[in-house]
Amino acid sequence: MAIDPYDLGPARVQHDQWLGTAAAEEDITTTSDDLYEVVGLDRAKWTIVGLEFFDGTSARASRVTVQALDRVKHGLLDARYEDLRAFTDSRGHLPVTSFEVHGTQVEEITKRVFKRYMVRLTTASFADTPLRVEKLGDLKLDE
Repeated sequence: MAIDPYDLGPARVQHDQWLGTAAAEEDITTTSDDLYEVVGLDRAKWTIVGLEFFDGTSARASRVTVQALDRVKHGLLDARYEDLRAFTDSRGHLPVTSFEVHGTQVEEITKRVFKRYMVRLTTASFADTPLRVEKLGDLKLDE
């Protein structure tokens, strides 16, 4: 499907009351499933360079999107990392296809693909201010 190209920016929701960062790692042992197999992309043809998770209050709100470079279209089938960087630098951007992954929930992908992941959110009012931890505490929720 042809679209007007656009650049991906930071994560956004309707009111952006919390902003932050995220990090994740795949498990290189035997406990994680391969991301390419989970989402159904051919690793030889595509290079996944981005993941987007969206979740809301209903089960239907959960959405997983992957951004991937078409290595065939851009003549990069046998490209190494350095070649991909040079290609990106020469264009000033990385041209990707954004695929919505149907038939899955965010939690299913994170549990199958990542050994660990972390999301850190800060209230938007202080998102540009370093938070210095000066004391530790514990909260116990009633069961």
